[in-house]
Amino acid sequence: MNSIVGHTSIIRQEYKYYISFQTYLALKSQLGNCMELDENANRTSSTYKVRSLYFDNIDQNDFNEKVDGIYSREKFRIRSYDESLKVFKFESKKRIDLAIKKTSETLDKKTVDSIISGNYEELLLKDSALLRRAYGKLKGNGYKPRVIVEYDRLAYRLPYNNIRITLDLNLRTYNSCINLINPNIASTPVFKDNTQILEIKFSGFLPSHLKSLIGKFTSSRNSISKFVLCQQQISHGPWDDLIDKPF
Repeated sequence: MNSIVGHTSIIRQEYKYYISFQTYLALKSQLGNCMELDENANRTSSTYKVRSLYFDNIDQNDFNEKVDGIYSREKFRIRSYDESLKVFKFESKKRIDLAIKKTSETLDKKTVDSIISGNYEELLLKDSALLRRAYGKLKGNGYKPRVIVEYDRLAYRLPYNNIRITLDLNLRTYNSCINLINPNIASTPVFKDNTQILEIKFSGFLPSHLKSLIGKFTSSRNSISKFVLCQQQISHGPWDDLIDKPF
């Protein structure tokens, strides 16, 4: 029996912005002076690669709920945060009004392979409310692995209020390939103009000095979904409408 261990859950606010590469460089310089670099960062690049596989059904329910702005929604993904691709997390990202709740369970590589192949019964091998709920939705509503989302993340943190600021670079996907562990095609960049993504995440409140710093480099927030942006790169059929980036 494959092991599934390591439960985590967190609720916080998330603010998202499109930024230029020049703004990324400026923020990188200033955030490094007032926040801690994420402990998982590569010592050379200061970033780490995030690769996620999202699920959806034939009607693209999760995609459409995000595009339509449905307030209460939940989507599931399998994610790797390290280059070795040895440890994975099965994650729920659930929106509850203005807050985001992220819950996760650790998976091993063999379990991930089995789930991607359609063996959702693997999700029932542990007494986990998250995995039972995921099994019910994925199995009961015809969900299948849908799209890989990949980017390079520069992350900073503070040791209170779950504060994290991330600069997500080079957003890319693999078209219809769903082989999370070893994609067999070249990745496709989502943006052609060096656009990057800034995310500010916190529980409770954000310190005034960070508000002031972020305000120097950003204007209006955007409703950004990497899942949606990467799904738009897949050729589903001639009846699908493309959705422009919401500047």
